[in-house]
Amino acid sequence: MNKILICLEAGNTNYYEDLINVSNKISEKNEIWAISFDEKIDIKNSNIDKLIKIKCSQADKYNNKVIAEYIKEIHCNENFDYVLFSATVLGRMIAPRVAMALDTGLCADVTEIEKNGEDIVMVRPAFEGKLFASIVCDKKPVMMSIRPLMFKNEKNINSKKITKIYEDSITPTDSVVIQDRYKKPKTKDIRSSDILISGGSGIKDQFAKLYTLADNLDGNVSASRWLVDRGYVKRDIQVGQSGKIVSPKLYIALGIHGTSQHVVGLKNVQHLISVNKNKNAPICFISDVVVEGDAVTFIDMLNQRIEKNM
Repeated sequence: MNKILICLEAGNTNYYEDLINVSNKISEKNEIWAISFDEKIDIKNSNIDKLIKIKCSQADKYNNKVIAEYIKEIHCNENFDYVLFSATVLGRMIAPRVAMALDTGLCADVTEIEKNGEDIVMVRPAFEGKLFASIVCDKKPVMMSIRPLMFKNEKNINSKKITKIYEDSITPTDSVVIQDRYKKPKTKDIRSSDILISGGSGIKDQFAKLYTLADNLDGNVSASRWLVDRGYVKRDIQVGQSGKIVSPKLYIALGIHGTSQHVVGLKNVQHLISVNKNKNAPICFISDVVVEGDAVTFIDMLNQRIEKNM
């Protein structure tokens, strides 16, 4: 039986199902431990066997040095076979620290788990998503960070378990001092959007029109890598292997060619509409509806129709 530790971030438990599903793909017979630095976390009847709630100061909840040190200590006591993190901003800072402390390797941004005999093969993108690397680690614990939402809708192998909850605390440190606070603008992460209006090279100079359409449809705006690389939009709304993996109910692709790098970023999309002058563009072959024509004209006409009926 494999003993697996999954690390849950304070204030962000959106991706814990990814980590559970990866654990179950590693082995049907496992013991899943979870560690959370948010004592208010509420996870009941999940596939987690044991949950450790850590009580600590607000600053230490996001102090990667403190978190890494605690994970190192609990591993030394429990000797886990696998340690899993979400490949978020905080997870990408914590995981390397833990790997160095435990003198083991780290496979970052894992997008698939495969089996080759008794070996667990971790698949991750390389060369900006142009290639995929298959990695096997022969040293325990095996550590990996999981690309968010890549395993969201995987079927859980094990039935729901009643989680045993333990509590612990960390003595406040003075290594982090909050000198100022910055209120993040209220923008919705495209990974949690039900409706995405996405633009590509065919919409470059008229990209601002996507925001009007998104507002009319109560959705959000995203973009292809082509626009990001040329500075038309910021990378935080990029869809694709080197951007974000999205699973909206409706994805409208406007002027997007649809390279494999982009298509990989579309996971479990319920409805896909493509508007493209080239009906043979790759993305058209995976679309539910294809509109052959100019994307800008389509946006103008759709906005007019929606606003007329509002």
